[in-house]
Amino acid sequence: TAQTHILELACAFMCALPVPHGQLALYVQEQASVQFVIPKQERQFLILDWIHRAEHVVVSYNHKHKDIVKKPWDNVEFNMETFALTLKNVQKNQSGDYVAKMRTICFLPGIYYIFHYKWALSYISAPVEAPVLTALSKQSRGDDCNVTVTCRGHDLLLQSNCNNMTCFPQSMISSAVSSLTVSVKSGFIVCNHSNQVSWKNVTETLDLLCPPFEGNNVDTITVHCLLRKTLQHIINLRLQEIAVGYTAH
Repeated sequence: TAQTHILELACAFMCALPVPHGQLALYVQEQASVQFVIPKQERQFLILDWIHRAEHVVVSYNHKHKDIVKKPWDNVEFNMETFALTLKNVQKNQSGDYVAKMRTICFLPGIYYIFHYKWALSYISAPVEAPVLTALSKQSRGDDCNVTVTCRGHDLLLQSNCNNMTCFPQSMISSAVSSLTVSVKSGFIVCNHSNQVSWKNVTETLDLLCPPFEGNNVDTITVHCLLRKTLQHIINLRLQEIAVGYTAH
């Protein structure tokens, strides 16, 4: 009937609209492995397609018939219990968007409800190199230490002023490849170089950069003056005692 036909069209229209679940960012290092996992509560489907870059079907799986079709990638594994997709020894050309497209019957046979999860996979070619921390200038007075340092890593350079408690600026300096931060932790100045899959740091102790009394010229002079005045006072007292004794005789 006409009403049935209209209902079928309405169901087809509503169910054909894919329901996205946002996009997750994943990062993988050269020759490492990565796994895409569908949340457990979303694993009720009839047909699952793992799609790469919106056009290449990596795995197609029919849950009812347990049929699986794989793309000829030697490093692909598909778990038929969790439906997770694993890429081992990831190659650069395997980066990009991955979508888990799931279809289930919607109201009427032959009409499918479609929903999907999406991941953006970025390929990191290598771990970061160790950074270089350099002290440019330093001042210390008593227990206070103030040091100007540079933290260098890859093509990044961060100059920061540090004291016993913190560094400024210590905010992240980022590029498309890596990031730098400078901070003070437990008496150490820490220069950290990182990307999404690795990190390395180098440290310097504040005590070595600002040893006690280094640069405290004013305090040193003051101490010397006090010692000289004290010694002069003792000499004067002794001379007075000698003079008094001589007069008495």
